[in-house]
Parts: sequence; C-alpha cells; structure tokens
Amino acid sequence: LWGWHALRRSQAEDSSQAATFWWLALFSFVPTAVAFSASWVLPYSVWNMGPHIIVAVPYLMLVAVAVQRLRPRWVRSAIVLLMVGWAALAGFTERSGAHGRGWNIMVNQMIRAEPSQKGGIMVYDFGDGWVLQIIRYYLEQANEGRFQVAAVRKTIDVQPDHSWVVQVAAVKNIADVREDRFWVVAMDCESTKQQLGRFLADGGYQVGEGLKDGRGSQACLLPVWRHLPYKP
Repeated sequence: LWGWHALRRSQAEDSSQAATFWWLALFSFVPTAVAFSASWVLPYSVWNMGPHIIVAVPYLMLVAVAVQRLRPRWVRSAIVLLMVGWAALAGFTERSGAHGRGWNIMVNQMIRAEPSQKGGIMVYDFGDGWVLQIIRYYLEQANEGRFQVAAVRKTIDVQPDHSWVVQVAAVKNIADVREDRFWVVAMDCESTKQQLGRFLADGGYQVGEGLKDGRGSQACLLPVWRHLPYKP
C-alpha cells in the first residue's frame, strides 16, 4: 500500500516519504534479484544465503514504516501481533532444525561412527561443493578436528563446479583419492551409493550404509573404506 501511494503521489510534501520508500525497497530486493538472475545466466552459481543478510535491515525498516502507516489503529495492532507471532514461529522452527536437510544430525552421526582418532579424515563432495561449508560449520561447532572437507571435480555425474564459493580444497578426479577411509556427501543416497560402488570397486573400496537425518530426506553421508573388516 505504501508503494502504491508512492507511485500515485508526487507532490513536494510527499517527495521525502517516496524517496524513503524507494531507497528501502532498492536495498531490500535488488541484491537478491541480481544474485538470483546472475546465477541463472552465469555458468556457475553465485547464490549464497550468507551475504544476503545485508537485506534484512532495510527490509525490516520497510516493513516497520509500512505497518506504522496502516489505518485504522486496530488493523495496525492486528498486523503487528501477526508479525510477532510469525517471527517467533520462524525462530523456533529454525532453532529446532525441523525443516530442510538435517546436516547437523548427519554430521554428529558421522563423528560418532568414525572409529579412527587420526586427523585428516576426508569428507568429499562430488557435486558443486556448497554443502561442504555447512558440514565444516557443524564440525567446528562440535570442536571436531579429525575431518577435512574437499570438493572432487571432473568425476561421475558432476554439474559445473563452483566450489570456490565455499573456498574448500579440491582434487581433480576420484582417481586422485588415496585414503583407506573417507566419507562422501550424497544428495541422493541410494543412487550415489550404487554409482560409487561400481566406480570404486576396482580400487578395493566398499561403500557402507548412508547416515541420514531421520526426516525422510534423500541426502546422507556415506562411509567408504578399503581393506577394513568393520562396517560403521
């Protein structure tokens, strides 16, 4: 409603309010729109949720001023209560991790399932590498120093790589992997397990059961080992 008013009114007394609206709208929506459009046009994605936090302040200011302009008073009060309730619900949902893929759950399972106490245990991603930043975050939260994350490029069924976004180490091909034991990030657990099993069989590797979050997600963390008698 405020935007519609700013479009229709151009008198001098309204110019400062219109300018306020357009500046707040500019910083609230343009950065996200530019990143989204660029991710479709460029050969690699530049979409990363972290930097988008800059739009939160102008957006909240935009919402606050818009709500303050609502009339009558009871409508304004009702909208404020609705916003507070929605924000509280969103916060509790985020805190409980009751949505999306539970990477924190899978990472904690991996920490408990890994029997080796030596450092340098690799966690490889055969996709675009973005999830490695999340995994590394939860490893740091758990104060777990045994694991290292790395993106594997130019391998089976890999989309164009943009692992530079998460700034992780990379190896050029799965053939460069020499560890006796490592983990693999799988967005489609069963399909990735079958592909890895066929691809790594000649190297004497075995792929174990994936660790899932228990919420029905297809993602998992797959243990892979060579010449080891146990199975996590």
